[in-house]
Amino acid sequence: MRQFKDSGIEWIGKIPEGWLITDIKNMCISITDGSHFSPERQSEGMPYITAGDIRGKGIDYNNAMRIRMEDYNTLESQGCRPHKGDVLMVKDGATTGRVGMMTDDEKCVLICERAASYIGATARD
Repeated sequence: MRQFKDSGIEWIGKIPEGWLITDIKNMCISITDGSHFSPERQSEGMPYITAGDIRGKGIDYNNAMRIRMEDYNTLESQGCRPHKGDVLMVKDGATTGRVGMMTDDEKCVLICERAASYIGATARD
């Protein structure tokens, strides 16, 4: 039978023995909310990810909106490109709290107003 202990945090209550309580910032390389720049949508181009594209494991690229390569390059240079192993968390709208993970290194960017925060779980060159 699993043993539990008091978490030391009233609203959390008991947690399994062996679990540690720490701030998320201590577990991540970076935490960001994407860009606050909204590029014009295109019928073709580079994918930019919104809350609706986050699907647990993986991203729904088939329905992702598209932007010009120039806008993609600007957003990538601002640190808006998630990478394989990153955790994406929806921060606005009806799906707030939905969490997904980048399972590939497909080139895409996140837009803050329509998407998610991401937690950089992997080292960057």
